[in-house]
Amino acid sequence: MQIYERSYNPDFPATSNNLRYNWKWTDIDEFWKKYGPESNMEVWSQIGSMGNFFKGIGVLYQKGLIDKMYIYELQWIPLETWWEKMGSIVLDYRNRSGKHNYFEFVDYLYDEMKGLDNQRKELGKVGEGNISKL
Repeated sequence: MQIYERSYNPDFPATSNNLRYNWKWTDIDEFWKKYGPESNMEVWSQIGSMGNFFKGIGVLYQKGLIDKMYIYELQWIPLETWWEKMGSIVLDYRNRSGKHNYFEFVDYLYDEMKGLDNQRKELGKVGEGNISKL
C-alpha cells in the first residue's frame, strides 16, 4: 500500500501536473538548459524523484512482487505522463553520461503497461467505467 500512499502525497501530483502543464521545452538541448541539474536542481530533483518511484515499481514488477493490474489501475496515468514527457531525456542522458542503466526499469514498466493499455482499448475496457480484469 505504500505505493498507493505516494499518489496522494501532495508532492506527487504537483510534480506530475507541473511536468504535464508547466515545464515545457522544444528540444533536448532546451530541456538541459532549463531543467538540467546544473540549471534547475529543484525541478531536476522532482523529476528524478518520480523516475525513481517508477523505477522501484518496475523492479518490483519484474521480480513478480507486484500485480500488473495493481500498477495499471493506480499508476498508469502518472507513469504514462512521466515517460512520454521524459523518455527521450532519459535516453539522451544514458548516452551522454554512459550510465546505460539510468531508470532502466521505467521504460520496461512503461512498455508493459502500454501493452496492457492497448489490449484493454482493443477489448473496449478502457474509458467506459469497466473495472473488470483484462
